[in-house]
Amino acid sequence: EERGASESRLREWADSNLYDVETKCMVEAAESRLESILQEAHQHDLIIMSAARRTGIQRKFFGSLANSVVHNCRNPVFVVYFPKDSQATEQES
Repeated sequence: EERGASESRLREWADSNLYDVETKCMVEAAESRLESILQEAHQHDLIIMSAARRTGIQRKFFGSLANSVVHNCRNPVFVVYFPKDSQATEQES
């Protein structure tokens, strides 16, 4: 049920943001997000990820999926970092 709902949200986002691009959306349950990404990467030329910048203790505990992908993937990886809340507010002003 959760996977179906996630797939619907992803498809709606793709349809409303990627107007003239053919996309294939796939949602799958995974024990390890890193292993799933690395396995799927074999079928693609470029991996694009979004990530939040984590620092200090938060990074020590949670790590960075994007960093793990960059260091373990043989494909080119493009990572887009979300701006910090303070940066986002300054840019909107």
